[in-house]
Amino acid sequence: MFGQNEQASDVTSYASPHFGGFQFVGAAIAVDAQNDQDFDVYTGRLLYNEGPLNFGLGHTKIKRPGIDSLYRTSFGLGYDLGMFQLGGVYEHNNDRENSNASSDFDAWAINISADLTDKWSLSAGYAENDKNLDLDNDVVVGSVRHHFNKKVYAFLEAARYDRTDNNVSGGLNVSF
Repeated sequence: MFGQNEQASDVTSYASPHFGGFQFVGAAIAVDAQNDQDFDVYTGRLLYNEGPLNFGLGHTKIKRPGIDSLYRTSFGLGYDLGMFQLGGVYEHNNDRENSNASSDFDAWAINISADLTDKWSLSAGYAENDKNLDLDNDVVVGSVRHHFNKKVYAFLEAARYDRTDNNVSGGLNVSF
């Protein structure tokens, strides 16, 4: 049931079969049913996952009230070295209506994870968001995980930000 200020979203999506490690996933999303547009967001991703290498290339177009022409292009890359996993991502937001807005930015991140044993793993990462209006921010983050099995782990994570509050979090992650 939706509250007075909540609206349902309509999603039309397609995921192709896998072809030699490649898959295409696309979607059209109606976020605001009151704006006389069939869809507000169009997005597509080309994914590759074969062996130790995986990557994704995505492009999204957002057009809705208040955001008339925002395009997001992203690229992610991962490599599994066995005990260690490396990952990185780059994202470019292009606000074609207002290139001085905070919605026009570049962001990137790198991460390394290590499986120490079947029960323990660690990860460390760095991310940077280069925004307009002096809203840049970067973070160094580290986490330790205790794996109870392949679907359940407890974690403790700490993050140190350049411009916003540092934090520590912990919890339990359960996959289905």
